[in-house]
Amino acid sequence: ILHDLIDLSPWDDLESALFKDIPKMMPALEALKPKGSWPALLSFHCFGEPEVWHEGKQTPIFTFRAVTCWQCLLRVFQAAENGMMVADLLQSLLLATKGPRHAKLDPRAPYRRRLVAAIERLHITRARQLAGTGAVQAAAAADFQAGVLVQPQEETLLKELGLAPPKLWRGL
Repeated sequence: ILHDLIDLSPWDDLESALFKDIPKMMPALEALKPKGSWPALLSFHCFGEPEVWHEGKQTPIFTFRAVTCWQCLLRVFQAAENGMMVADLLQSLLLATKGPRHAKLDPRAPYRRRLVAAIERLHITRARQLAGTGAVQAAAAADFQAGVLVQPQEETLLKELGLAPPKLWRGL
C-alpha cells in the first residue's frame, strides 16, 4: 500500500481531523502527513482504489469514506449558514472530494442530493443576510426573487467544483 511506502497519514487520522470542532479542523488537517497536503491526501484516501479511479466503481470503502466526507461537509455548511468564516475550508473540502473524471462514476453520488440542498440553503441564507443589511441592490434582489441565487463569479466557482449552478438544479 502506498501510504506504507511514503509517509502518509492513514485514513483514521484524516477521519479524526474531519470530525474536529470546526475551528480546530483546519489546523488538524494541515498537520497531517505530508504537511500541508491534506486535500490531496483526502482525494487519495477516497478515490485511490483502482476500482474507483480506473473502473469507475463505487466500492464499499469509497462509499463509506464519501459519506464520512459528507458528514464533515454538512457541518461546515451549517457553520457557514451560522455566519462562521469557513469559505476557504469549504472550498478546499469540495475540491478535494470532487473525485476523478470517469464516465461511470459520480464521486458525490452517495450524497449529491443532500449537497445540492445544502448549497441552496446556504445561498438563500446568505441572500437573506445581505438583504437584511440593505447591501443587496434592487437588481440583485429581483434576481433572487426570480431564482437566480448566484452571481457570475460564484457560478464559475461552482462549475470549477463540478457542480451545476443552483438555477439549473431545480430540474434535477
